[in-house]
Amino acid sequence: ILMLLTSILLLSGCASEPDDTEDSQSTPAPIIKEVDSLDDADITIPAGLVGSEINISGQQEDQESGDTDDGGSGTATNSPGEIPSTENADGTITLSLNGEQRTAIVNRLTADIAKSIQTILDDDEYYPNIVSITPSEDGTTFTIELAEGQMNMYESMLVMSFYTMGDKFQLYQGIPASDVKTTVIYVNDSTGEVISESDSTSMETFTGK
Repeated sequence: ILMLLTSILLLSGCASEPDDTEDSQSTPAPIIKEVDSLDDADITIPAGLVGSEINISGQQEDQESGDTDDGGSGTATNSPGEIPSTENADGTITLSLNGEQRTAIVNRLTADIAKSIQTILDDDEYYPNIVSITPSEDGTTFTIELAEGQMNMYESMLVMSFYTMGDKFQLYQGIPASDVKTTVIYVNDSTGEVISESDSTSMETFTGK
């Protein structure tokens, strides 16, 4: 429960406001490169990972309206600008995205990852030991450097947030859910020693496996 609450707080703006002081130990957050354009595609994503990133029209999709275009098959009838979606029996949702929508979602996730990382780096109250957070360009790995290898409870629970961000980024890039994996590595900044390494395949709620 604590891990899930930490994830929700971070993805909605983090647990606290950044401390705007000049002596902050944070470093600029690495930014995953944005995409220029993506093709139309049907993206199937575990329901637990669908969030506000699909709200690209300024209106949240109404998946509980009860309106369907096929007499109740689970395919929602959407207003102009909304994303057609189908709820599948296995707990996943298939989104029918055109190239413009898909590109916008991926680039929004790219910006969200950068913002979340910077928020963590600026928060010396909850994350005092984090020196840097470096994501790989494909969003599959997040490396967290810790000052002298020290880690508190909040820092240890960040894995859930990065699992979520990395898995979403990969899914909208077109990687099948069965192949999605986000790895989080904690490293001692002084020695380079790997303190711990885990990945999102252990979280069935997110991977849908």
